[in-house]
Amino acid sequence: MKTERSVAMAIGVLVASFAGGASAQWAVHSVDAAYAAARAGKTTTLRAQAFDLVDAKGKLFARLSVTPNGPVLVLKDKTGADVVGLGFWEEGAGLGLKPKLGKAAVSLGVSTDGRYAGLGIQDENGQRTVMLGTSKY
Repeated sequence: MKTERSVAMAIGVLVASFAGGASAQWAVHSVDAAYAAARAGKTTTLRAQAFDLVDAKGKLFARLSVTPNGPVLVLKDKTGADVVGLGFWEEGAGLGLKPKLGKAAVSLGVSTDGRYAGLGIQDENGQRTVMLGTSKY
């Protein structure tokens, strides 16, 4: 129950940031109202084309957005570099982990038709060193 309210509070603050400078008090009130409605069995929906997660200074740390191929989630490190990517591309879905440009990376992907799944590992020079996959082609 406490976790549900914490999540609802975080969403409320996110909504407040999209409202163009709405006060934190408004956000808390809205979250309380949305939480009460959800507990009463009423459906509450929050819709957007993208969500940005920023710190108190406005620095971007994550973005959930919609692309022509589907949703994409990107997590950034403290320098603003993309570190984790989860989403869809033209022919499938995947997860990529790249802590820093020029460092080792890991990727995992699967085709939407189920004909391919693979795991790739790159060295610090960006060269693929391991590729493990299945294919029905």
